Amino acid sequence: MISAFEVARVLRDDPPTPEQAAVIEAPLEPLLVVAGAGSGKTATMAARVVWLAVNGVVAAEDVLGLTFTRKAAGELADRVRARLAAAVQAFGLTDAGQPRVATYNSFAAALVRDHGLRVGRDPDAAVISRAGAWQIVDGLLRDWQSDIDVDAAPATLIARTLALSDELRANLLTAAEAREGIGDLIRQFEEPRTGRAVREVRDVPIAALRQRLALLDLVEAYQERKHALGVTEFADQVADACRIARDAPAVGTAMRAAYRVVLLDEFQDTSVAQLGLLADLFGPGHPVLAVGDPNQAIYGWRGASAASLTGFRARFAERGRPVRALTLSTSWRNDVGILRAANAVSVPLRDGAEGGTPVPVLAARAGAGAGEVHQSVTATALEEAAAIARWVEERWSPGRSAAVLCRARKQFPALIRAFRDRGIPVTVVGLSGLLFTPEVIDLRSALEVVADPGRGDAMMRLLTNERLGMADLHALAAWSSALAGPDPASLVEAVDSPPPPGWRSPAGHALSADARARVSRLAAAIGHVRRLAWLPLPELVVEAERALGLDIEVTARAGVDPARARANLDAFASRAADYASGALAPTLAGFLDWLDAAEANENGLDIAAADVSTDAVQILTVHAAKGLEWDAVAIAGMSEGQFPSWDTRTTGDSGWLTRADELPYPLRGDAGSLPELDLTVADWPALRQEVSRFRERNLAHAISEERRLAYVAVTRARSAVLLSAARHPAGANRPASLSRFLEELSELATVPPGFGIAEAADGESTGDLEVRGSYPHDDPAGDRRDQLDAAVAAVRRAAGRVSLLGNPPGLASLEGALAGIPMTARERELAEEVRALLAEAADDRAGEAEVGPLLSASAAMELVRAPAEFARRMRRPMPGRPQPHARRGTEFHAWLERRFRRPALLGEPEDIWEADPEPAELETLKRSFLDGPWAHRVPLAVELDLETPVAGRLIRCRIDAVYREADGVMVVDWKTGREPTGGEEREHRQLQLALYRLAYARAAGLDLGEVRAAFVYVRTGVTIEAENLTEAQIEDRFGPAFATT
Repeated sequence: MISAFEVARVLRDDPPTPEQAAVIEAPLEPLLVVAGAGSGKTATMAARVVWLAVNGVVAAEDVLGLTFTRKAAGELADRVRARLAAAVQAFGLTDAGQPRVATYNSFAAALVRDHGLRVGRDPDAAVISRAGAWQIVDGLLRDWQSDIDVDAAPATLIARTLALSDELRANLLTAAEAREGIGDLIRQFEEPRTGRAVREVRDVPIAALRQRLALLDLVEAYQERKHALGVTEFADQVADACRIARDAPAVGTAMRAAYRVVLLDEFQDTSVAQLGLLADLFGPGHPVLAVGDPNQAIYGWRGASAASLTGFRARFAERGRPVRALTLSTSWRNDVGILRAANAVSVPLRDGAEGGTPVPVLAARAGAGAGEVHQSVTATALEEAAAIARWVEERWSPGRSAAVLCRARKQFPALIRAFRDRGIPVTVVGLSGLLFTPEVIDLRSALEVVADPGRGDAMMRLLTNERLGMADLHALAAWSSALAGPDPASLVEAVDSPPPPGWRSPAGHALSADARARVSRLAAAIGHVRRLAWLPLPELVVEAERALGLDIEVTARAGVDPARARANLDAFASRAADYASGALAPTLAGFLDWLDAAEANENGLDIAAADVSTDAVQILTVHAAKGLEWDAVAIAGMSEGQFPSWDTRTTGDSGWLTRADELPYPLRGDAGSLPELDLTVADWPALRQEVSRFRERNLAHAISEERRLAYVAVTRARSAVLLSAARHPAGANRPASLSRFLEELSELATVPPGFGIAEAADGESTGDLEVRGSYPHDDPAGDRRDQLDAAVAAVRRAAGRVSLLGNPPGLASLEGALAGIPMTARERELAEEVRALLAEAADDRAGEAEVGPLLSASAAMELVRAPAEFARRMRRPMPGRPQPHARRGTEFHAWLERRFRRPALLGEPEDIWEADPEPAELETLKRSFLDGPWAHRVPLAVELDLETPVAGRLIRCRIDAVYREADGVMVVDWKTGREPTGGEEREHRQLQLALYRLAYARAAGLDLGEVRAAFVYVRTGVTIEAENLTEAQIEDRFGPAFATT
């Protein structure tokens, strides 16, 4: 036998390591290869095919190779083809043929195409994309005649239906089997137990399980609709292929004869169904080589099973002969320092490896460089983005590659801005990230306005680009209300038909001449696109881009290559074309729904492989970076609550107990590798403790997946990696702890020159304030320093002559003090301003102010609470102190708007200026809402702007949501802060609900007694219902305060 070393020498390849040689020369038997990141697994698999052919063991055409992406399949096929061609000449072989290399999905599709009739499947069914699947379920919901016992918005229902359908397919379950299993779980929760039942232990899990039962009806209808349409999905083909392999043994016999050796790449990413398919086809003892890395098992959210590697050893073992496991531990990618960091962060993963699977410590290749492992901690997220851009700029140039990896897409905008500020070309990888780029946001907003005249939020984005002032925006908002009358106002309609010259709102706002010209220009552009809505979707997207002038705007950026500047717009147009080709009946509305779903899904709906670029810095999520490598990599947002996405205050994760779109662990094919919940305990207190322990175990399971993400992120870098964090992450209202992963690696990382580690600080966050600066700090006075110092000295001299200490001086004392003091013209102007201020303070009417006829509900509340303070603020309005928690309330309300699919128009944030939420993170608020009772109900209306007269004033009310109740309706106001503790404060706040009740009752034509109202405190789940005041009582509460202004 010719050794692997000799084959490599003759073919002038790099000599294999002893570990690689052991894999290449392995006997024909099942073999598991645990290959660390960058350890040359593709080269090793290709070398094995050549070694088998050279030694006459197995012809190359008798080898089957499977991997996940077409890109990976192409790379493996190209390497084998090139080496076989060289082997034919070097060793005098006859034509050895070529192996069959395919993706897992295409292999399953071919199996169904050739043998589908054996199990009653249409072999010619057309494969639809995810967009087509989304469209089918959307059509089902529109045609659904009976009630769906799931209170959720349509988009949420579609997403949950598809997710549950995928889970069933990935775990080889029919809807009937899932229904039976879920029913059994409900019965276990309902079993009589001693002690007092606890709602969160019994009622909440049962409610989530019953929602799954309701969703199963939709899943069954979805499968039937696909069958009727003659279409299928990749997941269906895998499930059908499993049936073929199980029910038609002759197919397995033919496969084993055709493919004497099988190579399986990235096996840690396979699902239960894919493992079952391959095991049933090739069976125990067949020479199947599976290559994978448990440390890189990060795709559990799309059906991959972390137990696939241990499952392989169990399913392919012959009786009495366990499957051997070998390792590849030499990294051909990473320099020494980066490998040390990767090994350090993966220690708990190696210690907790299941099933005796060996997980290697990565070792450096011969001649590897030292590598750079840097760390940087800034005060704010904006400073972090600027620091990352500066670090990358020092290491990137055209021809070299660099990337910034993020745990969440919300980090993208600040990074994009930071790179563009420095003139560095940047691209965003993936559809979900693409939606965060400014030019795509503008283009998408225009399409949304064209498709839906109610999309005031999208129009607001376009108006912002027109640089309208606040007075102009308020004028448009008032005009939209005037146009709508009793109907909901539309900012889009106000732009289409702007107010006539000379028109003023009740509050005195008017549209300026400049604003009118800009609004008219925007209306003309939108009208042009609207008239072309009949065009095919890809062409319509291009026309919208031209109408807005985005093509000119992006290519005009200074210092950026025009072709590169258009990259995001071209990528968006390409996505539109992909959607159009994959959907059954592509429409603009359907495309926009699809984009909403992509934006809502943190992992993105697209999993297509990306390519590394050397002509721009790439920004992408860690999930999207799997399988790629760059010269320099910055890992952003390494703080608790961000990466990992769970912070140190989180005590557990309820998992399938509360999430209706997850298949319960006991029903999954890999249940043995997942946290268990013992439902056999005999009393409720014990079950509560068991649920608490399950939540702890499930959180540990989730943290392990985050750790695998960290390992993947670090190992993407060849020579330099930056571990970056901000003390005040974007969106946090208080300082965050540094990520446990960053803490673990801090001793291995150095702080590069010009960077630093910001000190931890207590108190509220300033993370949402954009603070720009340089270090070392430049003197803000610049060359005016001498003049400024002279001015300071003059003020101090004047202070010695005019004492303003003690009580504030009156106007007479000021006049006496200023008498005889020589002043310049500017100083006289300032003195006049001081006189005016003192005169105002002495005015007997200092507690009064002229108030217009229109007040917002929040202003009316302030007027009732403190009339004098309200008057002072009206007479001399000043900007309020920035409230860090206000951004959180805004983001949460925006998330709810997207979730309910009813966007808001321009209005006032009535309820966000209140106590900060705890825990602060937006994700925590989302989870609290989704775990509560309101998440599962469908509102009648959301984000209503209503006006109603009260005690001679017109009050504008912004209503968050309205729900149908058995005895009428419930008006709900979402609160992201804490509920009031004092009775006086609680009573005062309820006046706001009284206004909302009155406004909605009048607008809807209901009796006031049919309208109830409540504050819902999202963080705690507490609902506080308002006292049902009569109309006369409401007038009495507000009348006295209104009469004083």
